[in-house]
Amino acid sequence: MSIPDDNHVMRHIPQKKLLRDGDGNILGISPYAFEVREVDQNRLSTNWLEYFEGSNHAENVESTVQSMRDNPLRPIKKTANCGFGVGNVLKIKDICSAHGIKNPDVVHNPTRDNKSHSRILRIPQDHMDLYNALADEAFLELHMNGDIP
Repeated sequence: MSIPDDNHVMRHIPQKKLLRDGDGNILGISPYAFEVREVDQNRLSTNWLEYFEGSNHAENVESTVQSMRDNPLRPIKKTANCGFGVGNVLKIKDICSAHGIKNPDVVHNPTRDNKSHSRILRIPQDHMDLYNALADEAFLELHMNGDIP
């Protein structure tokens, strides 16, 4: 099922894929956070925020992070110094189209252990221009793990 264009997806950003200045202050998300490996089969794993139907965006962010922490297969510890990038579905699709991706889509792809799991489809390997655009133009919202209850 395609996720509506006005909705959002969240991507876990490991500590080493956060951009920092010389003093260690976080500046944003590295384009390498969107790099697709061969095993990914041109799909980028995300989580659908509006799946949780919270009363506002902040509640959906919190519920999505909680679900990632509670995932028995790959739990994210609350103490981990990582982040979560949030991007708008339409913006993601527009950026993909602008970088030559035909029929880009963001789909709900639930798993047994992660009901809000979603995927950005048709993301090619070795497309650093696209990865840069996703980091700089689509996933503009960054939440640090330690800031989420």
